[in-house]
Amino acid sequence: MSMSDIKKKIAFTGGGSGWHILPIISLMQYIDDTDHCRKTVDSVYRFGEKTGMEYNFYVSTQVLFQHIHPQFISIISGKYRRETILLSRLKNIRDLFLFPLGILQSIFWLRYYDIDVVFCKWGYVALPVVLAAWILRKSIYVHDSDTTTGLTNRLASRFSTKNFSGFPDTLPHTVCVGQILSNNLIASDISPLVSDRIEVLIAGWSLGAKKLYQGVLTAIKQLWIQSDQYHFTFINGDKLIEVNDSWLLSDTITITGLIQDQAEMGRLYAQSDLAIVRGGTTTLAECKLFDLPLVIVPLPVTHDQQRNAQWYADTYNDILIDQNDIAFVDKLQSILRSASKRIKSYDNKKILHTIQHAKKIIINEMLWL
Repeated sequence: MSMSDIKKKIAFTGGGSGWHILPIISLMQYIDDTDHCRKTVDSVYRFGEKTGMEYNFYVSTQVLFQHIHPQFISIISGKYRRETILLSRLKNIRDLFLFPLGILQSIFWLRYYDIDVVFCKWGYVALPVVLAAWILRKSIYVHDSDTTTGLTNRLASRFSTKNFSGFPDTLPHTVCVGQILSNNLIASDISPLVSDRIEVLIAGWSLGAKKLYQGVLTAIKQLWIQSDQYHFTFINGDKLIEVNDSWLLSDTITITGLIQDQAEMGRLYAQSDLAIVRGGTTTLAECKLFDLPLVIVPLPVTHDQQRNAQWYADTYNDILIDQNDIAFVDKLQSILRSASKRIKSYDNKKILHTIQHAKKIIINEMLWL
């Protein structure tokens, strides 16, 4: 039997946040959509915690797959907390016992299903699977999105067969392929807006976004005399904005829930003139697909978001603001006053080519195509 006749069983693992989970979904979609990949793949598995965000995304995105039908495998994983408070330290001690259990579970399932390849994105739930795969001598592939590698990927990359990254030299011997993005970003019909107002998208999601949203709302309220010039869309992932003031119910402000539909996100990116976002690399890369100017307010407690934001500020001349700056609201107001309506000139074919680039390289490598 030739190598091309061998069908592979692939496991994907990772979690922690939506913007590390969605790239995994996008990779699985690439396999599902690509004929020669489907012919090479026997089955696809998704390792994660059933209590984690990765399982919620798994359930809600099953309708996307027409052929491969990924199977979820639940494992336990410990987490290392850097906080110095007593509760965090006690949880770290507890998780010292959970982590080896996660490795044993992963060894069992990798052998039970005879899985050949493991792909790791990020998140503590991925590390037991990677170590189990290394013990069983499986092929391991790691992708890191950020300018600074997190602890999980830093460890996983030492056991990997090959590393990929969104930025150069972030992992040992890495192949820089860019970010893993979804084809669905350009899946919807984007109709022109009726309004001539300046469209501002605020996408802090749920990770520590409350202070960001409060700052933007304060800036908007103080600019209310010019409200007929703007329309603001807040992605209110964890319901961080409580709609209890009448002024929030005006047609100037739209407050959504968590958006998991990438086509809807693509529509928002395409129709926006300015985005105010955190420093997560997936969101930043998605905005740039649509040539969207950014105001980046990195989450202060993470060094990676600050460096991601600085890279975009240096490369694209985007604006970087510290949310702990005493002039934070004043700076937001100044930026909003100078914002203008933009003529959209993005090209869907070019966007699709950019989106496919990283996925094609990674999946082809994993399948030995």
